[in-house]
Amino acid sequence: MRKLGGTLEAIIYDDHWTEIKRIPVRDLVDTLQQLSNAYAVIFDGVCTQRLVDVASGKGVKLLIMSRVGNITKVPTDMLILTIDEYLSKVGTNIK
Repeated sequence: MRKLGGTLEAIIYDDHWTEIKRIPVRDLVDTLQQLSNAYAVIFDGVCTQRLVDVASGKGVKLLIMSRVGNITKVPTDMLILTIDEYLSKVGTNIK
């Protein structure tokens, strides 16, 4: 997970944690709109309200990113964490 830092990449996973796609962050919103089986997205970038809205509409349950931007509406069925927050919760053994 730390290896994503500085890459400006996003990795999209299904609900079995199988990697669906690895893409540039700039293509994340458009790619999510085309997918029907995304469960989690981990990316090197800033989470925006637009991304949260699109991801929620596509059934994404977990967003993990470098930084969180100005988000005013968080869906009740979605967890949004920074990479640092996630690693502090699960331990630092994850790369």
